[in-house]
Amino acid sequence: MKHTLRYYLKRYSFYLGGDQPPVSWVERIRSVFGALI
Repeated sequence: MKHTLRYYLKRYSFYLGGDQPPVSWVERIRSVFGALI
């Protein structure tokens, strides 16, 4: 599960841009969980 989560985070960060501020990471994680639920 953890590996899958990291995979999705890495994939989402690639699409949304990995050079954004750390605050964006929180939004990305919430978006990922929202998509899974």
